[in-house]
Amino acid sequence: MFIVSCSGLIVGALAGVPGAVLAKELRFRFLTVLGVTCTMVAAITTLTFAWLGFGYWALLIGSMISAIIRTATILYLRPTRLVWPRLSSLRKPLRFGWRISVAMVALNSYQRLDDFVAGKMLGPTALGFYGNAWELANVPIEKVASLVTTVIPSYFSAVQNDPAALRRYLRVLTEMIALATFPATVGLSLVAPEAVPLIFGHKWEGMIGPLQILSFYAGFRSIVALLPKLLTAVGKVHYVMWNELAGLVILPVAFYIGSFRGTTGIAWAWVFAYPLVVVPLYYKTFHSIGMSIREYVRALRPSLTGTVVMIPAVEWVRHTLAPTHSLLLRLIVEVAAGAVVYAAVLWLLHRNRVIELARGLKNLRLQRTQLAREPVR
Repeated sequence: MFIVSCSGLIVGALAGVPGAVLAKELRFRFLTVLGVTCTMVAAITTLTFAWLGFGYWALLIGSMISAIIRTATILYLRPTRLVWPRLSSLRKPLRFGWRISVAMVALNSYQRLDDFVAGKMLGPTALGFYGNAWELANVPIEKVASLVTTVIPSYFSAVQNDPAALRRYLRVLTEMIALATFPATVGLSLVAPEAVPLIFGHKWEGMIGPLQILSFYAGFRSIVALLPKLLTAVGKVHYVMWNELAGLVILPVAFYIGSFRGTTGIAWAWVFAYPLVVVPLYYKTFHSIGMSIREYVRALRPSLTGTVVMIPAVEWVRHTLAPTHSLLLRLIVEVAAGAVVYAAVLWLLHRNRVIELARGLKNLRLQRTQLAREPVR
C-alpha cells in the first residue's frame, strides 16, 4: 500500500508541473479531454490486469500507466525546461508545497486503504469485487475531478481576496456539478443489479452491493472536492493538511470495523465516517468566505429535487417490468425513465435557473475563448 501511494504521488507530481503550465495558458479543454481519456485508460488497464490475475498490482499498474501517458503527452505538447533554483526565493513556495504534498499523501493513502483492508480482511476475491465497484462508481465524476484539479483552482485564485466572488463561484460550481453528477451516480446505484451482470457477467454480482453504496458516496464527494481547493486558494492550506491527516486516522478505523460486514460494510464506512472529515471543511469554508448553510443548500435544491423524484420512478419501472425481459431491455428502460423524469422535474420546477446556468456557462466559454486568443505577454 505504501508503494502504491508513493508511486502515485511521484508520478502525479511529475504530471502536475507541465499540466499547470497548460492551465495557465487556458488550455482547459485539452486538459479535461486528456484527463477523461487517462481515467478510462486507467480503468480498462486495471480491469485487464485484474482479469489476468495480477491482484492488487492491477491497481498500481493502471494508475501508473495513466499518469505516464498524461505526463508524456503534456511534455510533448509543452516541453518544460528545468533550471537551477535559488533557495532564498523558494522558502515560502516550499512551505506551501510541503503542506499540499502532505495533504495529497494523506488523501491518496486513505482513499486506497479501503482496498488494503478489503484484501487483508476479506481476501483477493472480495478485493476484486470492491476495487472494481470503486472504479465504476467514480466513472461518472471523473470529468468533474479533472475540472476541480486543473480548471477551478485558477478561478478561485483569481478572486481569492473577494469573499463575495468566492461565494458566488462556490454556489454556482456546486450547483452545476450537482446537476450533472447526482443523477449519474444515483442512477448508477439504482441500475447496478442490471448493469453489473450485463456488462461484467454474473460472476461479478458480488460487486453490486458495494457499487450501489459507493455510487451514492461518489455524488457527495463530487461537490466536497471543491472545498479544499477554495481553502487552498485563500491561504488555508495548513488547515486542509491537518484535515486530511485526520481523515487518515478516522477512515482506516472505519474500514476495519466495516470489514466485519464484508465489502458492503467497507463501503458503508465511507458513508458514516467521511462526514466526520467533511464537516470541519464545510465549517472552515463557510466561515472563511461568509457563506450561510441556507445559501449553500439553495444551490443544491434543483439537483436534489430531480434526484429524489427520479429514485421512485426508476424503482417503479424495475418492479413493473417482468423478470423475464432481458437485462439489456430492463437497463435501457430504467435509464430512459430516470433521465426523462429528472429532466422533466428540472424543466417544470427549476426551468429559469437551469436556463440561467446554461447562459452563464455559455458566456464563460466565450470569455475563455477570447482570453485564449489574446497574445501571452
